Amino acid sequence: MALIIRGTLSYGHTPPDKAGNFYIEADSKYLSSAYKLYNFDEVYGEIVDIYDILTNKSIKIPEMEKREIKFILIRLIGIDALYINEKDWEILREYGIIDHISIKLVLKRVIRMTDEGKPKATTVLYSKRDIELA
Repeated sequence: MALIIRGTLSYGHTPPDKAGNFYIEADSKYLSSAYKLYNFDEVYGEIVDIYDILTNKSIKIPEMEKREIKFILIRLIGIDALYINEKDWEILREYGIIDHISIKLVLKRVIRMTDEGKPKATTVLYSKRDIELA
Protein backbone atom coordinates (compact mmCIF):
# COMPACT_ATOMS: atom_id res chain seq x y z
CA MET A 1 0.00 0.00 0.00
CA ALA A 2 1.14 3.58 -0.49
CA LEU A 3 0.51 7.30 -0.62
CA ILE A 4 -0.05 8.34 -4.25
CA ILE A 5 0.43 12.00 -5.11
CA ARG A 6 0.85 14.20 -8.17
CA GLY A 7 2.76 17.45 -8.04
CA THR A 8 4.48 20.00 -10.21
CA LEU A 9 8.25 19.95 -10.14
CA SER A 10 9.48 23.05 -8.28
CA TYR A 11 12.89 24.68 -7.90
CA GLY A 12 14.42 25.01 -4.43
CA HIS A 13 17.24 27.46 -3.81
CA THR A 14 18.82 25.63 -0.88
CA PRO A 15 18.40 21.88 -1.28
CA PRO A 16 19.51 19.48 1.44
CA ASP A 17 22.84 17.67 1.08
CA LYS A 18 22.85 14.92 -1.55
CA ALA A 19 19.73 16.28 -3.25
CA GLY A 20 19.14 18.09 -6.50
CA ASN A 21 17.54 21.55 -6.52
CA PHE A 22 14.11 20.23 -7.53
CA TYR A 23 11.30 18.93 -5.35
CA ILE A 24 7.67 17.85 -5.43
CA GLU A 25 5.18 19.09 -2.85
CA ALA A 26 3.02 16.80 -0.72
CA ASP A 27 0.26 17.88 1.65
CA SER A 28 1.86 17.55 5.08
CA LYS A 29 -1.31 16.28 6.75
CA TYR A 30 -0.89 13.04 4.77
CA LEU A 31 2.86 12.68 5.26
CA SER A 32 4.96 14.51 7.89
CA SER A 33 2.05 15.39 10.19
CA ALA A 34 0.38 11.98 9.87
CA TYR A 35 3.61 10.07 10.54
CA LYS A 36 5.48 12.60 12.72
CA LEU A 37 8.31 12.94 10.22
CA TYR A 38 11.10 15.50 10.40
CA ASN A 39 13.47 17.31 8.09
CA PHE A 40 15.95 15.05 6.33
CA ASP A 41 13.92 11.86 6.78
CA GLU A 42 14.18 9.78 3.60
CA VAL A 43 11.00 8.95 1.68
CA TYR A 44 11.13 6.11 -0.86
CA GLY A 45 8.83 5.46 -3.78
CA GLU A 46 8.49 5.29 -7.54
CA ILE A 47 7.78 7.79 -10.25
CA VAL A 48 4.84 6.32 -12.19
CA ASP A 49 4.14 9.19 -14.57
CA ILE A 50 5.99 12.23 -15.87
CA TYR A 51 3.75 14.63 -17.76
CA ASP A 52 4.71 17.71 -19.76
CA ILE A 53 2.04 20.31 -18.98
CA LEU A 54 2.79 22.42 -22.07
CA THR A 55 2.60 19.63 -24.64
CA ASN A 56 0.00 17.52 -22.79
CA LYS A 57 2.16 14.41 -23.26
CA SER A 58 3.62 11.80 -20.96
CA ILE A 59 7.39 11.46 -21.02
CA LYS A 60 8.89 7.97 -20.86
CA ILE A 61 12.26 7.51 -19.16
CA PRO A 62 13.38 3.88 -19.34
CA GLU A 63 15.97 4.29 -16.55
CA MET A 64 13.24 5.35 -14.11
CA GLU A 65 10.78 2.51 -14.75
CA LYS A 66 10.23 0.28 -11.71
CA ARG A 67 13.08 2.08 -9.93
CA GLU A 68 12.97 2.99 -6.26
CA ILE A 69 13.72 6.70 -5.82
CA LYS A 70 14.90 8.42 -2.65
CA PHE A 71 13.43 11.78 -1.70
CA ILE A 72 14.69 13.93 1.16
CA LEU A 73 11.88 15.51 3.14
CA ILE A 74 11.93 19.18 4.16
CA ARG A 75 8.91 20.40 6.14
CA LEU A 76 7.40 23.72 5.14
CA ILE A 77 4.20 25.39 6.34
CA GLY A 78 1.40 23.00 5.41
CA ILE A 79 3.44 21.13 2.81
CA ASP A 80 6.36 18.76 2.61
CA ALA A 81 9.01 19.37 -0.03
CA LEU A 82 10.28 16.03 -1.35
CA TYR A 83 13.69 16.77 -2.85
CA ILE A 84 14.88 14.26 -5.45
CA ASN A 85 18.25 12.74 -4.54
CA GLU A 86 21.21 13.81 -6.69
CA LYS A 87 21.73 10.48 -8.44
CA ASP A 88 18.15 10.26 -9.71
CA TRP A 89 17.96 13.97 -10.41
CA GLU A 90 20.91 13.64 -12.81
CA ILE A 91 18.90 11.15 -14.91
CA LEU A 92 15.81 13.38 -14.98
CA ARG A 93 17.88 16.45 -15.82
CA GLU A 94 19.41 14.78 -18.89
CA TYR A 95 15.89 14.23 -20.23
CA GLY A 96 15.09 17.91 -19.74
CA ILE A 97 12.71 17.30 -16.84
CA ILE A 98 12.87 20.85 -15.47
CA ASP A 99 9.97 23.21 -16.26
CA HIS A 100 6.24 22.66 -16.69
CA ILE A 101 6.44 19.07 -15.47
CA SER A 102 3.87 17.17 -13.41
CA ILE A 103 5.06 14.01 -11.67
CA LYS A 104 2.95 11.24 -10.14
CA LEU A 105 4.59 9.41 -7.24
CA VAL A 106 3.80 6.25 -5.33
CA LEU A 107 5.40 6.74 -1.91
CA LYS A 108 5.88 3.48 -0.02
CA ARG A 109 8.16 3.89 2.98
CA VAL A 110 10.16 6.29 5.10
CA ILE A 111 13.51 5.87 6.78
CA ARG A 112 13.61 8.10 9.83
CA MET A 113 17.00 9.63 10.41
CA THR A 114 18.78 10.49 13.66
CA ASP A 115 20.14 13.97 14.31
CA GLU A 116 23.52 12.58 13.22
CA GLY A 117 22.11 11.52 9.82
CA LYS A 118 22.04 7.78 10.56
CA PRO A 119 19.02 5.56 9.80
CA LYS A 120 16.85 5.08 12.89
CA ALA A 121 13.66 3.26 11.84
CA THR A 122 11.66 2.31 8.76
CA THR A 123 7.95 3.07 8.47
CA VAL A 124 5.65 1.69 5.78
CA LEU A 125 3.22 4.35 4.53
CA TYR A 126 -0.51 3.56 4.61
CA SER A 127 -0.10 -0.16 5.20
CA LYS A 128 -3.84 -0.96 5.06
CA ARG A 129 -4.84 0.68 1.75
CA ASP A 130 -3.60 3.07 -0.93
CA ILE A 131 -4.36 6.74 -0.33
CA GLU A 132 -4.55 8.49 -3.69
CA LEU A 133 -4.38 12.28 -3.80
CA ALA A 134 -3.36 12.46 -7.46
